[in-house]
Amino acid sequence: MRLINYVPPAGYLQPSGRPSPLSIFESRALEFFQLKTVTALNNPITSEIWSRHILLVSHYEPAIKHAVIALSSLHELSLSNGNLEDDSADVENATKYYAKAIKLVVDPDFVQNGQAADVALSTCILFICYETLRGHYQSALSHVRSGVNVFAEVVGGQTASSLRFAPPSLYQEVFCRLGTQLIEIGDASFQSPSLG
Repeated sequence: MRLINYVPPAGYLQPSGRPSPLSIFESRALEFFQLKTVTALNNPITSEIWSRHILLVSHYEPAIKHAVIALSSLHELSLSNGNLEDDSADVENATKYYAKAIKLVVDPDFVQNGQAADVALSTCILFICYETLRGHYQSALSHVRSGVNVFAEVVGGQTASSLRFAPPSLYQEVFCRLGTQLIEIGDASFQSPSLG
């Protein structure tokens, strides 16, 4: 699969290293994500996070790759037959990749990674989409809160420079949009993240 032509914003770095090898299934899922899922998720406010940041970084960061594969697999399944029942073998396969992504993000060694904040925020966004597609709205809301907390911790701790692949304003736009959706379903306790 060909990588998208990515030019990071001024001051932000492209992931280093080489893309990890992919199985045929993974390559197909990433291609489906690029061609179909990104289009379905794009809107004028958040398009850059999908079409540039997450898509590119999924080739370098295993946690993001697994989360993208899980979401893409589930999205393709929902379009092909709409059966997202837990006992479906296809859903089990998507869930396997979802679990791999979560396992990588919660691994204590992961926190030592220089891109931990970027990866945590990006996977959180993907987890929200995955849980929403499954119809697990409380789990999606839990991921929204976690993402907002990570974002606030990074920005509040004056470590926004640790967000190396995308500017903090991009994450802020996404989490503010997700926060608005939280408010719309009745969570008045939500507070939008601030770059302060």
